[in-house]
Amino acid sequence: MLRGMFLLLLSAVLVLGASPLATVSNSPGLALNGTKLAATGVSSWPLVAGDSLATTTSTAMIMFPDQTRVALEKNSRLKLEREGDRILVRLLEGALAYRLASSSRVQVTALGRMVTPGPAFQGRVSIVGKEVVEGAAPPDTFSSGYRPAEVKPSSPVM
Repeated sequence: MLRGMFLLLLSAVLVLGASPLATVSNSPGLALNGTKLAATGVSSWPLVAGDSLATTTSTAMIMFPDQTRVALEKNSRLKLEREGDRILVRLLEGALAYRLASSSRVQVTALGRMVTPGPAFQGRVSIVGKEVVEGAAPPDTFSSGYRPAEVKPSSPVM
């Protein structure tokens, strides 16, 4: 069943001619374009422009070909878009941590505002009410056992 679903998804990507922008690690409570994914059987899913991701009970790790990493925290939502040669990661709800490759074409936005990369091209951004809050990514964010701690907002973006 899972293998058939994966082949169907892969076929749709190939037929529509959309090239994958990234992959997302499969985790419990992950939804891709509104469809909850099975937590077993497939370790990662391809992502194309226009895809939206939502998490509920766990973090999802998004990996781009240039080694950029985005950790979408639990109870969060984002959308991937292509704009010219840039890939936009639009945070719609919740929080994410990111580590950009030095020559990355990935840009993070939240509530329509561009996020300025922190030191070493990494950071954390969250939406709190109607405010966008930027801060440092927790030190273990991109390790294999990442489970984000509850980080309090530091300061709103001007």
